[in-house]
Amino acid sequence: MNRKCILRTLLGIVSGLNWCTASTVAEAPLPLIRDMPLESAWHAPGRIVIPTSDKPAGHEVRFPAVPFRKKSAVCLRFQARLHTPTPGGWNPYLGISVNGRQLGRFTRAGTERLLKRAEFVETTLRGPLPWWGKRSGMPVLFTVFGPSDALDRRILSEREEGYWYLLDVSDMIHYRRLGADGRVESEAPNRIVFTNTCLKRFFPGRKTGFPDMIVDDLEVGWLPPPLAGRLRELHMDQYAPIQDGKSLRGDGWELHVDDGGGMQLNIGRDRYWLAAFLSYPATPEKRFNGLTPGTRTGGPEWNPRVRRTKDNVLEIEARCAEYRLQRTVRAAGDVLRVRDTLTNLREEPVGLVVRNCLTLPKLPIPDTYRLAGTDREALIGGCAANPTVFAAQADSSVGIVVEDNVYRLQLELMRHANTFQLQTAHLGIDARTGYTLEWTIYPGRSRDYFDFVNRVRRAWRVNYTIDGPFVFDSKVVPGRGARLFVFGPWLDYHHDGSQTRDSYRKTVSPILAELRKQVPTGVFMPKIETNLYTILKSKLPDGDRLPGSDRKTGRYGFVLDPEQSRILEKGIGPWKDSILYAPNNRIIIDTYYEGYHRNGKDLFNLLLYLRKGNTRYRLFMDQIDFCMDALGFNGIYIDQFSQAGTLSRKDRSSWDRWDGRTVDLGPDGRITGKRTDCNLVGATARADILEYIFRKGGKVVINGQSTVRETRSFPAWRFQEMDNDGVNPLEFLHDKPPIFYWQARGHLGCPLILGVRPVRYGKAGRQHWAEAITKGVITALRNGVLYYYYTSTVPDKGPGAGGYGPVRRMFPFTPVELHEGWIMGKERTVTCISGPVLRPVGSRPRVHRFNLRGLPIPADFPTRRTPAGWAVDVKIRDWQEIVIVEDPPT
Repeated sequence: MNRKCILRTLLGIVSGLNWCTASTVAEAPLPLIRDMPLESAWHAPGRIVIPTSDKPAGHEVRFPAVPFRKKSAVCLRFQARLHTPTPGGWNPYLGISVNGRQLGRFTRAGTERLLKRAEFVETTLRGPLPWWGKRSGMPVLFTVFGPSDALDRRILSEREEGYWYLLDVSDMIHYRRLGADGRVESEAPNRIVFTNTCLKRFFPGRKTGFPDMIVDDLEVGWLPPPLAGRLRELHMDQYAPIQDGKSLRGDGWELHVDDGGGMQLNIGRDRYWLAAFLSYPATPEKRFNGLTPGTRTGGPEWNPRVRRTKDNVLEIEARCAEYRLQRTVRAAGDVLRVRDTLTNLREEPVGLVVRNCLTLPKLPIPDTYRLAGTDREALIGGCAANPTVFAAQADSSVGIVVEDNVYRLQLELMRHANTFQLQTAHLGIDARTGYTLEWTIYPGRSRDYFDFVNRVRRAWRVNYTIDGPFVFDSKVVPGRGARLFVFGPWLDYHHDGSQTRDSYRKTVSPILAELRKQVPTGVFMPKIETNLYTILKSKLPDGDRLPGSDRKTGRYGFVLDPEQSRILEKGIGPWKDSILYAPNNRIIIDTYYEGYHRNGKDLFNLLLYLRKGNTRYRLFMDQIDFCMDALGFNGIYIDQFSQAGTLSRKDRSSWDRWDGRTVDLGPDGRITGKRTDCNLVGATARADILEYIFRKGGKVVINGQSTVRETRSFPAWRFQEMDNDGVNPLEFLHDKPPIFYWQARGHLGCPLILGVRPVRYGKAGRQHWAEAITKGVITALRNGVLYYYYTSTVPDKGPGAGGYGPVRRMFPFTPVELHEGWIMGKERTVTCISGPVLRPVGSRPRVHRFNLRGLPIPADFPTRRTPAGWAVDVKIRDWQEIVIVEDPPT
């Protein structure tokens, strides 16, 4: 086993993060970073000194464009330290940006940016330390305090490298590129900013002698391709092919399971390895049992056994002192269903990290993988709406979707080099009970992520009809064609304390009556906030001791002190079963959202959660009855329904009781806290509420996708907000839009996004109003979703003028297939890219084409009959026009 494997196995035993299980051919030792054969393109003239100050301090260097060389890696090489007369420890402090973009752990190709270093730094102190951290809102590198000639003796690993760093910046650098006839096509200069995030306040009591950040020997140059490849492979997980063991076969694939419980999936010539790691308590650091290809990994009691129970089912069983794992792998047509039942063998609750890994033989190339539908490298929570990993190779792909509620809600997705991880770090199992994690593997010949998505959508039965257009508005705007209206004040929330049911009725009834006259077939909805309820302090005993609200100083998720918590408990009566508690029995409230009222100091909001039968649940049913039966609304708009943020959010958990599944773990793997996941315990309550509305004949629009099984198939119209991604379409007005996280959340649910508000873009937004909205529609299509208006109307004259054509023609829409740039429904296909559009209809389809301002333009595309229906050969300016091919009315 080579040095790389020894180090990675050592770190895996300590931290469980990665494993190396295959021997490799011995190669010549790699040179030290300072001796790497870097062909210099530019060298800094001298030392860079960045003082430690009250705020992060930066130093900028500039150098010319680097001549482009195919396959060569452009790297930064330098020494960096915080200068002290004697060695003095370490911390992540060095931030670096190149051409305005911050350097983080991974390149845009997904490879490790820091080369010739292990993933962690070993020290004599507790645990391995990562090279990358975060401080002052930026990624920062591990930085050592010390003089130039002595490295802190407590650092154990790679001491020979000293203070040297080697960073791959090939994806960030500005190149000098030559075109035809040797002409220069680009040669923008480069700008690097080094930032010292170490601050004076980190040295309490000291007035002088703060350490400066020193950067020496800064150089930019080319690393030879073979050497760059070897350095990148240092961080890869490697498994030997499984030659024997038990197997399952399906449509075009084979799964082999070896005696250690590791799995290898073969699809044609492509290989995929699947490993699992499950933590168990140990001092000082938790350790991991494994099901790993090619070797047995884990504690002394861990001894996996593999057996066939049916022709299409394999079972893997293993146990340790704390728990037993029973894994069943079932071949079910074109998928593999994995069920991991974990049984607690102790008389007290246990907690564990569960990490399932998908490993490729090589590093994936860009655009061949997705985490939760995005091109991000890590998502630490918030993945439940799209709990998937997808990775493609030359001739195939594998998609994995998590099925059960607990795994979905606790899911963390990460990519480390050639390995993709699906992890929960919060799983708790009560004494002598069990829980089953469920996930499904989708082998495929297609390399298209959306083909995988469409397979899951069909399995989950989420292709129901979506209506629109939708607006947060009560105006009937000519040309906009809106059919879904959400209007009026919030019910029981976001008011000045004087709202009553009668005052609410008097406000909304005239608006509702007028809308009914103008849009007889419309859907009209009140606004209901799930987790906020407005309270007047002056109506509570001793309420003057409670905080009020303020938009500048207030906080969403304000934790009361013990005295304030007891005052509120006494004053709120039945609400006690629905409020959120922080640890130590302190109540969490909201002091932000009422802060604009003149009497804001007398207001705050209870932070609530749904549980079947609790006070918030009962009020919700009453709100539905009032709005639909007493006022005549025929739909309900719901905000914050799932409470689906990350577990770190203050509005996600309550610490006054345990849900039996959600825990926090200490470094030793033992439980340090138990909590209630409000999303998890509210699943059946949310299903009841939706069923109740639909039983009354109402429609539902929800801000947020379904995150649990109980609600995913209800035909609610769910969206995410485009604003959550900070989308400004004017930044890529004439280019292909990027992939966006919040839009990808709709891929396995209702494929909708709530659109842009051009007013947020200032003068440019006013001048390009219609273009911003239409480009918002195109951005949605690029991400495989449809578009709902926010509050914007399009001017009919002036520089921002345009039309509503694309959105007005988009609905109703029953999804059949989602794709990048186009979506096919039962009624119509919407596309913003060129290519044939096929419609399985008997009569000639109608074709509508719209420019970037949303106005109709000629759509004279060749249209021909096919054995399956009609084909329209769309040829447009990709990402700048929209075409809708709709079936003729029947």
